Amino acid sequence: MTGLPIAPSRRTSTGILLVSILLTLSVLSCRRRHSPPPSPPPPDYLALGDAAFEAGDSANAHAHYLKFLQEEPSGMGRDRALFRAALATTIPSSPDDNAGQGASQGTGHLNQLLEQYPLSPYAPEAQLILDYQRETARLRARVQDYQQSTRELSQELEQLRTVELERLRSEIDGREERIRNLTRELDRLKRIDMQRRPSSPSR
Repeated sequence: MTGLPIAPSRRTSTGILLVSILLTLSVLSCRRRHSPPPSPPPPDYLALGDAAFEAGDSANAHAHYLKFLQEEPSGMGRDRALFRAALATTIPSSPDDNAGQGASQGTGHLNQLLEQYPLSPYAPEAQLILDYQRETARLRARVQDYQQSTRELSQELEQLRTVELERLRSEIDGREERIRNLTRELDRLKRIDMQRRPSSPSR
């Protein structure tokens, strides 16, 4: 009989424990529901640039590579970003793009690559492209000089032709004038000779 009063106390303790557990789970569940969602990871501009570059979208590739170079001043893959950014600027997305400006930007990217990452696997190709650009610029300058010389020579030939034509016209005019003078002189001498001849006697 002495054990009968103990049972209700145990049931009460068990009930209280269960209520406490349920309240704790409810509080944790509410916290989970109301906690802010985790912030998304920052964009991987290098991967975005690679995807755009491989898809042939030069403009977006160059923009993503530049963003990566700004956001990651010492990150991995900067040499690849510089090299591909240079290629993206020298391959216009449309005929309306400014090729001259793009070539200048590309040269800057390649020079930066060689200065900052001389041991990069992209460095030999970057140097080859720069050498090609310099040789192309030299040949273009020679062609422009040749074209300028050709224009100047054509102008000189045209001037000589004009002078020679004027000289020939003047010479022809002078000859024609002498011929006219000689013709007039011959006519005058003929008239004089006719006047000197005796007239035939009348029969």
